[in-house]
Amino acid sequence: MLRAIGNKITTAGIVIISWFLATACSPDFESFNDVTKLRVLGISILPAELNGGEKGVIDALVIPGVKDGETLEVKYEWSWCPISSGSINSYDCLVTDKQLQDSLSFAGDGAGSLPPLDLGSEPTALFEYDMDPAVLKQLCLQIKSLAAPSFVVLPDCDRELNAIVKLKVSDGVDEVVAVKDLNLLLDENAVANNNPLLGEISAISPDDGKKILLDEKNPAELFEKTTYEIELDVKKESSEEFWTRDDQGEPVQKKESLFVTWFKSGGDAEYRRTGYIDGETQFEDINKNSWKTPKISDDGSTAYLYIVLQDERGGVTWITRQIELKERL
Repeated sequence: MLRAIGNKITTAGIVIISWFLATACSPDFESFNDVTKLRVLGISILPAELNGGEKGVIDALVIPGVKDGETLEVKYEWSWCPISSGSINSYDCLVTDKQLQDSLSFAGDGAGSLPPLDLGSEPTALFEYDMDPAVLKQLCLQIKSLAAPSFVVLPDCDRELNAIVKLKVSDGVDEVVAVKDLNLLLDENAVANNNPLLGEISAISPDDGKKILLDEKNPAELFEKTTYEIELDVKKESSEEFWTRDDQGEPVQKKESLFVTWFKSGGDAEYRRTGYIDGETQFEDINKNSWKTPKISDDGSTAYLYIVLQDERGGVTWITRQIELKERL
């Protein structure tokens, strides 16, 4: 999910983009869904939530910028933080490595460990939750008891510690900062959220109604300046049941809401995003959109679709497809 830090577009997993991504209406700004420069379109953690003893692989859907026909090299800076200053202060971390380690001194030598706040500069990062959840819960309660400014969101320490992962990418022209929730479970028996599942994507020919598979390895050919119906295969099991609380604070079980954001390198999509909300929309609605392909330009005949699927608890997955455009004879 995406957040703004200063004037930068950022990706987060704290709420589902407040359920809707804010986009600029001024003609001076391109559509949020048009990807024409360095962007971070999603961050995922596998598994989506971590319990004690687990390792999480953190990945990002980063689209590099292009200058003078050459793809720019992207530099990565990953970090994490158990308590940040929030969006008002660019999610700056409020603790240092030493303060974090000192705060764990109560547990003695058997406390286990958490990784350094700096997670490295590779395209992916690894987070090792090498700690008894009961120990982390005590740390969480320490954080919760802090006298913090009103703009700092303190954890409730009921089910998880809501830490954050922060990614800064740069390509020499642009810089983007992205932030995502890192849910560290505090109960070894807690049922963890899973990332949603996304299958194939196809285009329907407007000429004969045939389905054209948009293959990951072999780019499909589509006509330029032509409107195609696009079909996804979001798996129904992606909408998992979980316990939450209703408006009166009573525990209730519900199914996750799901959202797809349709990013593209060009052309026009009918919907910027599609979704599924149990009891309010049909599941099939999330899978359908239409896309008018861009025209072939001096920059080439290649177009891209970037499909990002999110659930309301921060699970994320995506697919990227390359399309070769051809002229109509």
